[in-house]
Amino acid sequence: MPSRFAAIATLVACLAGSPWATAGQKSPYWPGLDRLEQDTQRLDVSSGEIFRRAHELAGIEPSRAGGQAGQLNFPDTQKRLSRSPVDILLRRIGLPASQGFVEASLKAQPAPQATAIVIESGSFSLEDVRQVLQTKGFDDYLEKGPEGYVAHRPIFIWTGGALKIGPGERLAVDGSQGAFVVNTGVLEIDGAYLGVTGAKNSGFRPFLLTTFGGATLVSRSEITGLGFPGFLEGSGVAFTHQQFSSSVTGSILKDNIFKDGAGVALAGVSGLDIVGNRFVDGPQTAVLVKAARNVRIADNIVSQRSGTHAIKVTDGSSHLDISHNIIIGSPGNGIFVDGGSTEVRISDNLVGRSRLTGISVDGAACVAIERNVVLANLSRGIAMRSVLNGNVEKNDLLGNASAGLAISGQFEHSSLRVSHNNFVNNRFGLSGSAVGEVSLLANDFSRQLPRVADGDFATNLGGLLEFAASDQPGEFKIKATVPTAPDDFSQFSAVDFSACIAKKGP
Repeated sequence: MPSRFAAIATLVACLAGSPWATAGQKSPYWPGLDRLEQDTQRLDVSSGEIFRRAHELAGIEPSRAGGQAGQLNFPDTQKRLSRSPVDILLRRIGLPASQGFVEASLKAQPAPQATAIVIESGSFSLEDVRQVLQTKGFDDYLEKGPEGYVAHRPIFIWTGGALKIGPGERLAVDGSQGAFVVNTGVLEIDGAYLGVTGAKNSGFRPFLLTTFGGATLVSRSEITGLGFPGFLEGSGVAFTHQQFSSSVTGSILKDNIFKDGAGVALAGVSGLDIVGNRFVDGPQTAVLVKAARNVRIADNIVSQRSGTHAIKVTDGSSHLDISHNIIIGSPGNGIFVDGGSTEVRISDNLVGRSRLTGISVDGAACVAIERNVVLANLSRGIAMRSVLNGNVEKNDLLGNASAGLAISGQFEHSSLRVSHNNFVNNRFGLSGSAVGEVSLLANDFSRQLPRVADGDFATNLGGLLEFAASDQPGEFKIKATVPTAPDDFSQFSAVDFSACIAKKGP
């Protein structure tokens, strides 16, 4: 396999004769990217093969670090299964939920007093659940047919209970009966299928929600058709208010396929790995992270043609690692970080052909963007707006339809370090407005000439090029006027923000 340096050199050679007007478009200049984009849409092409081609194209490969260690802690207690009214169960878990979520879920039920399956204690398989329901005279709650199991009622896994769906098993959740799955205990889906049947035209679709102390492990499985539009809790696979878990390990999503609506959403979660998954044909953000901590999003392949962003981090999330992902053709930004998020590292990703910006950061602190290949996006390659303690280092910014790197609206007393980046054939290399203080070190603009700079950077272009040509040690610093209005840090967590500004760098 070629080294990343060799791969980038080859890609640069292909770009050398390419006018910026073709950036982001299907063209002879992007044969490798065209093929890679097509392959990400095809589930008959393995993840390993896609990463192999991404390595050939741009030197990007998976981290191969795997998910969190440890096993789920399955309860060794007496098995107990019961029924309970759906409205009582939903209201017990729905107090902190999105406005209207409980009401919309109840509206989808076939009757006001509809009941759900409740795993109260002990560990169950799907067959265990079916047999217990059969002995109680409720055969129609969970049926078994030639294609697998069909749940016609919601399933609640309560604290102290567990459900295992094992290799080769299939569970379809009946949307026409308002069915879904809620886990506050332990759920394992390994080598299985979780999908929907009978979805109505009302807009309701089944979902899988893990909340409170629940722990969920989904691995080597296919998740299809899940997702209740309009509510974070109704995302294909959602995790909320999960800071404390009774399991010995946090939740993990590893080596799965999510398609036809099924995305992943986190809110109020601490400690979760999303590793090695594929997201195809989703109508919304593939991975949404809100007010979460210690989350790792790595080795995933995201290819979706509708919806919003591929990966979004917001609402004061902190300590995130977004690395070694392949993101092609995002309908919005490839990776979007905003809302006072802190301590976010975005590294070693391939982000191409986003309809907006490849990597966009707006209103965040201590953000490091390192060693990414950002190419042929229909707007900017990387955008940094109102970022405190930011670092943009060793990225390859190639053929983006606007600036390779755009900086704007910086805080008055913040600085941004831009070093060792490779700018090739973007419409502009650097673009800036109210950039504050920017330190530039050892960036390569040799294949970006003559469109090196725009905005605030254009007035400093002569000094920058002279400094770069002189081989002087140190950094070239630019300081531009920022708005006189006081900086607004209210969106940040006081604790995380204080820790961030105490650091010397991201």
